[in-house]
Amino acid sequence: MRGPRKGLIGPWGHEFPHIATPGPRIDFIGYVQRWFDHWLKGQETGMMEEPMLTYWQQRPEPPRARYEQRQGRWAAERRWPSADVQARTLHLAPGRLQDAPAKFTATLCSPATTGLASGEWCPYGWGPDMPGDQREDDAGSLCFDAPVATTAQQLLGRAQVRLRLCSDNPLAMLAVRLNAVAPDGVAIRISYGLLNFAARNGFDRAEPLVPGHYYDVSVMLKAVAFILPAGYRLRVALSTSYWPLAAPLPVRHVLTVQSGSLVLPLRDPEAATCPPPALGEPWSPPPVPARVLVAPARWRQRLTRDMDDGETTLEVVRNLGALTLEETGLRLEALGR
Repeated sequence: MRGPRKGLIGPWGHEFPHIATPGPRIDFIGYVQRWFDHWLKGQETGMMEEPMLTYWQQRPEPPRARYEQRQGRWAAERRWPSADVQARTLHLAPGRLQDAPAKFTATLCSPATTGLASGEWCPYGWGPDMPGDQREDDAGSLCFDAPVATTAQQLLGRAQVRLRLCSDNPLAMLAVRLNAVAPDGVAIRISYGLLNFAARNGFDRAEPLVPGHYYDVSVMLKAVAFILPAGYRLRVALSTSYWPLAAPLPVRHVLTVQSGSLVLPLRDPEAATCPPPALGEPWSPPPVPARVLVAPARWRQRLTRDMDDGETTLEVVRNLGALTLEETGLRLEALGR
């Protein structure tokens, strides 16, 4: 964006930062009030003298379906894009990531259940919707591991995976995950990206693949701020399925990868740090008087695998309860299955 701008990025789920999980929560109401007092009332709140980007720099921890608080620290950049973030390229080779380019041939056709550890596309945070241990999905993926890190690395921004590949079917999809593999083997998802090959040039120019023809494609992963400690290693995992986060294609397809690279946004650990602003303690105004009709229940996820035919079923039930607002009589109810 051009003109005055500011970014505030935390580990929160799909909720406001003063009530959201995972924490830490902040005084988001006060933060927003300072912004509007500056731009709508012309008051000097000090907002625009603070760093342009404030973000939660996440540290790895054992994967869980829900978190009350994420491990990490607040950090800030005086301006964005930051001059302290530089790109580093690692190249894909059979089973590994390396500095030198490599050509190889590897085929990929994932089981339809690859993605059961994906979590929700838009997690709320207070439901069991965070990604789990990625080793389950890695087993159905084509994986490339970097050497074990000897020093801590800071990822800040969007990683990119570039591939040269072909498909045996006009319809094809690709899921790309960037994982951190702990010394004990636990795989933590750092970020991911999805590519529908028919829309590789944009949905307004949808075009099926020509089977057997090689294409150069690029997959941008979701932005991330992550500290990779010494003793961990990065992993790129490719799969042709990412269910249930992504709807499966109606056809089975095989991808053949010929070469590729991973472009990492690495922040210089020697660069001067910018102190983050004080974000305050969370608070909320009194709730609107309401009468509870149905108390909310815990979310339930049931995974069933038939050992005879291999059929896998995932059932998710979300009961957010029901209430009536006393002032207006409006009834609010939410139940999803």
